[in-house]
This record gives sequence, C-alpha cells and structure tokens, in this order.
Amino acid sequence: AGLSHPGARKAFESLEQAGVVIRVGSGRAIKYGLVQGNPFLPLLRELFEREHEQYQDLLQSLRSAIELPETREAWIRSLPPEPRRTVDIELVTSVTAVSRISDKIRSRVMKIEKRWNIIVELHVYTRADRPEIPSDAIVLWTSGESGGTEHSIPLQTRVESEDRSRRMAQVLACLLY
Repeated sequence: AGLSHPGARKAFESLEQAGVVIRVGSGRAIKYGLVQGNPFLPLLRELFEREHEQYQDLLQSLRSAIELPETREAWIRSLPPEPRRTVDIELVTSVTAVSRISDKIRSRVMKIEKRWNIIVELHVYTRADRPEIPSDAIVLWTSGESGGTEHSIPLQTRVESEDRSRRMAQVLACLLY
C-alpha cells in the first residue's frame, strides 16, 4: 500500500489496539500475527487490496507522466508519511533537455495532482548533478544506463520495479492474513 516504515508501524499499532493483530515472538524485530476469528479480517483484506490497487495506479500514472525519451532515471525519494501530501520526484536528463522536460512533465503531472489530491514536486538533474538514489526510493524509470556512477541500489527496469512492488504486496498480505 506504499506505507513508509513509520506508517506501517503506526498501522500495526492501531490494528493491535483494535484486536486484529497480536505481537508474536521476541527479539529486536517486532512481528505480528493475526488474531484468528476476528470478524474484521475479510474487510481488512479487501481494504488492503483496494489500497494496493490505488497505490499501483498512482505509481503507473506517475511513470506515464515522466516517460519521455529524454528521461534517463526517475524515482520518488520517499513517500510522504501521510496520504495526500507532497510527493518528491527526482529525475535525471541531459543538459540540453532540462528546461524542456520540466515544462512537459509539469503539464502532465497537473492532471495527476488533481485526481489524487497531491502535490508533485519535480526535481530535475543532469548526470553531473545527480544525487544518489536512496535505498528506500521507489524507482519509476531507468534507461538502464549507469553513466559510470555508483548507485546505492541496482537500476531496475519499470517491469522489474512493478514486479518487486507486487511481490512485496503479496508478502504483506500474507503477513496480515
């Protein structure tokens, strides 16, 4: 569902207070298990599936907006802690395309902002100015070119990134059910 670690922790704490999950095991990692027989489980499963679909739809909309021949790489630095806030997209392009791509993507993103009630901040860089991709970033696009620079995470194609998101959602769904 695109939750950050603090957001997931807060959600699990709320689910624990509601009697849906219970802490299990011991050690540094906090683990949760389902309280069997809880009448809310089917409803929560449906809610999670719908949230995940909306999250994937938002990511696909953002990918479509930045999908231009000039786009070398693009990622979301991190999701906002609360829904309906600012989403920072960082994008790498050639020096000659910086101003042109900014205007083009900005016009495409306006529709997404309106539909999802979010604000998208676009940060455009050249390869020389490119910041390091954070390990928890959501990769939206990559041309597969490394440009001779080191990355904190391996570059992924859009299909690989979507597949990774789908697998993570399945694992989370299994943990909840």
